Amino acid sequence: GVSVGIGGVAVQIAASVNVMNVTTRAQIGADAQINQDNNAGANAAQTVQVAAANDYYHLGIAGAGGFSPSAAITPAADVTVVNQTVEARIGASADVDARRDVIVSAKAEEDLLSIAVAIAGSGAGAAVAAGVGVVVLTDTTTASVGNGATVGAGNNVLVQAGDTTDLDVIAGAIGAGGGGAGGAGV
Repeated sequence: GVSVGIGGVAVQIAASVNVMNVTTRAQIGADAQINQDNNAGANAAQTVQVAAANDYYHLGIAGAGGFSPSAAITPAADVTVVNQTVEARIGASADVDARRDVIVSAKAEEDLLSIAVAIAGSGAGAAVAAGVGVVVLTDTTTASVGNGATVGAGNNVLVQAGDTTDLDVIAGAIGAGGGGAGGAGV
């Protein structure tokens, strides 16, 4: 959110609050039978792949400006909460065969940018500005083969999970007043 005010007493509040719950799953179910009947005649390049992936981007912006001859108070806050689950799996007691490879892969990428800026100005009175950026990220990325599952491949069995996170928080504040001023960026 963005807020700007000019007046006798300027109180401007700007906030951006985002809560995201993201779930991405790929799976072969429990007790599934994959390539079990006469697989000998299958193409030599036959591969079974269970892949889950998520590429998450978020930009949060909060800005406030207040200017007054007597007093200005301007807080700005960007709050972002992300709960992300990426899961690839072969279920319990499943039978999975491939002439070439069996791949179970989970991959997650997050790129978050939080910006919170506040400016307060007062001629004779007080000016207080605060910019706060908060990011809470809970991220679970898994690849698995369930209990009792049988996986057979002519070449390779690969079970892999990976996550890459890029998080930037920019917070700043400027307070200028003839009667006193304060600014804080957190």
